[in-house]
This record gives sequence, C-alpha cells and structure tokens, in this order.
Amino acid sequence: MKAAHWEWRGSFHAWKRCIPLLAYAAVLSYARYFLRDTSGVLAFLAAGALVLAGLLLVREVATLLAGGLGLMLRLRFLTNVALVAGSVMMTFVLIEATLQVSTWFRKPEDRTGLLAGLTMPAEWERRPAEVEGDEHAYYWHNVLHVHNREGMRIVGDFPPKRAGTFRIMVLGDSLTYGYGIAEEDTYPRVLEKLLSDAFRVGVLNLGVSPAQSADIYRILRRKLPDLRPELVVYGVCLNDFLPSGVDQYESNRAYPVPLPYKDHFIAKTLTGKLLEKQYDALLMRWGLRVDFLTDILRDFDGYQTRFARDVKAMNAFVRAQGLPPMVAMVLDQFPSTREKRYAIVQAAEQHLRDAGIRVVPSDYIRLNDGRRDWFVSQWEGHPNEKANRAFAEEFAQVLRDLPELQRYKRRTGDQAGPRHAGTRPGRGPGNAERSGAPDPGRG
Repeated sequence: MKAAHWEWRGSFHAWKRCIPLLAYAAVLSYARYFLRDTSGVLAFLAAGALVLAGLLLVREVATLLAGGLGLMLRLRFLTNVALVAGSVMMTFVLIEATLQVSTWFRKPEDRTGLLAGLTMPAEWERRPAEVEGDEHAYYWHNVLHVHNREGMRIVGDFPPKRAGTFRIMVLGDSLTYGYGIAEEDTYPRVLEKLLSDAFRVGVLNLGVSPAQSADIYRILRRKLPDLRPELVVYGVCLNDFLPSGVDQYESNRAYPVPLPYKDHFIAKTLTGKLLEKQYDALLMRWGLRVDFLTDILRDFDGYQTRFARDVKAMNAFVRAQGLPPMVAMVLDQFPSTREKRYAIVQAAEQHLRDAGIRVVPSDYIRLNDGRRDWFVSQWEGHPNEKANRAFAEEFAQVLRDLPELQRYKRRTGDQAGPRHAGTRPGRGPGNAERSGAPDPGRG
C-alpha cells in the first residue's frame, strides 16, 4: 500500500508540473491566433501574452526534461527575461494608450504641432468609397479620391471639347493629381478659376500617380489626339527623373528590423506607425538609406539623361501636332534654396529649356525659401491647398500673356467661370463629389 501511495503521489506531482506547461501552451496558442485580429492597445497586450507565454513555456519544458534526466537545472535567467519582456510590452501598452487618448484632443484640421506629428486622426485613415462609373475610389485625409481606368482624377472620361474655349491639358504625377486635398483645390482647377475671369478656358487634369517622365510622355501621345487641347502644360515633380515604375525609392528599406508581426503593428497601431516613421527618418538623416535626390544629382543610371530625352520628345510631339511649345514649371512643396532639392529644380529647368519648352521660373521657391507649411500633413507629404494656390498663380501669371490665349478673352457680358457639361459652376470635370458620392463629413 505504501509503495502504491508513493507511486500515486509521484504521478500526481508529475501532472501538477504539467499544468503550468499546458496553461502557457494554451495562452501561446490563443495569443498567436487572435493577434492578427487585434489593433491598438489590444495588439500589444496580445503580443505581451505571446512573448511571456513563450518564454515561460520554454522554462517549464526545460525544467521537466532536466528533471526526467535527474538533473538540477536553474533557469532563473528565463524568468528574469520574461519579466523584462513583460515590462517592455507594458511600456508599449502605455505609449499606445497615450497616443490613442491624444487623438481625442486633436481636431482633424490641426495639421501642425506635437500631436500632429504623433498621431493621425481616425478620419484621415484610408477607407474605401463607392462612386458609380469610377474604377477606384477611396477617402484619404477625409477627402474623396477617385481614379478612372487610366488613374486620372475624374469619373469616367473627359467631356467633349466646347467650341470657343481654350482647352489646356495639364500633365503630371501625384502632385498634379492632388493627393490629400479636394479636387477643387488642385492647382489645375485653381488655374482654371484664375484664368476664367478674363478668358474662356477649360483646364483638364491628367495627373497620374506614380507617373515619371517616360509615363507622362506615353500619356501625352495617347490623350492629346482625343482631347485636342490648344496648350499642353507640364507640372514637373522632382521624382520625374526616376525610371518608370520607381516611386521616390519608397521600397528602399535598408537596415530593416526583422521583427515578427512588424507589418501588423505598423498597420494596426499608432505606436508602430510612429516608430516606423521615425526610424526611417533617422536612417535617411544618417545617410544609411539612399534618397532619390542624391542619385539624380549624380545622374545615377542616367536619370538626368533619361529625363532630358523624355521632355524633348514631349515637346517635339506637341509641336508636330501644330500646337505651340509646352509650358512647364517645377513643383516643390518644400521650397528651399539651400538644399539639394533646389539643385534638381535648376537642372530640370535647364533640361526643359533645352527641349524648347517655355519654363515658368521657380521664383516662388526663393520668395518662400524655408517654408514648412506647404505639405498636407505629417502623414501626407504632397502639396496642400496653399502650395497648389501658389503653383496656380505662378502658371497664371505666365499664361495670361501668351499670344495664343488673347483671342479667347471674354467680351463684356460674357459669363465668367467655366461651366463643364454636367458640373457645377467653377468645378472641373474631375470633381468626384458631384457624382453622387457621399460627403465624408456627413456620413
């Protein structure tokens, strides 16, 4: 009886040792299962449970194996590691909670300051939208963005050309498209409003992201015969020097941190977004991640040579259609004469002049040297309404004096402001809001 009793006690003791092991294994399994469905604070709590359960599970397995072999194994260091890991995860939980609470006190219109750099309002997050007749639509920064089948900011196709109207076709990339701002605030639409007071004009926005000079040349050849403009305008972006398909080296992720579930935390937590942004900025500042500006200046892979060839081909094609030379201006929402960006602006202007294109001088850069309030937000670096207004005014100042535009001056009694078929006065054909899409601010 006594032998049976001790055998039973030994068996019970072994099963008792297995209970923590089974518990840790269960927590580990459930934490892994639910982690991808969590966000915010819950994501860090699930990750903390996953890390702690994993470390403690390893400790229990090692202890059981050592006991079976008759060894005395002390794994206190694993307990200490678990405590440190738990402290780190709780720190992230507190940071995430703080960032989440900060969003309660931040208004969507506040685009500068400490809170603007820490968190993005939930209203600004990208979310899908349904727009009848459009290929792709979504809200970003609480603004409706639409793309037709060619990637342009218009529902369907451009309207037929109106008789007696000077049609301007504006080419460009995402800066021309107008990411982060309403369609009526893009520089092509503002330009139309500025010119319409004195002239009968219509401006078409053919901005496509992420078009480079080679892509823009192909768009020009495809669309010019159908749209039949009187003038072609090109809003040059600094990254137009890059090869087709390359977008500002956004895929450059040198020295990545190989963490599990990293993409999930970047996508689902404010802390992940903040850390990823700051880490990338730090490596760029240290020169460990190459930016496209440096490679353009040293003509890496023939970047400048390619751009020069493309703009020359553009203007030659336009002239071959019997149109006047193109008009172009280099756009930069970070105006500065003391950075390498300005050297690229000057190089672009020289290539444009060599191609016979009429260049709108980048005087606005010198006049606004050092401004840092021309981009949409800390989370969207494209030009904001102020910058687009400045771009439009620079273009308008030159276009008003073009000889080819003078015969389209409005006579006394003419109604000012463009009226496109099926649109409201003063709004261009690319404004998706008039298509019946819901206003994001009204649910």
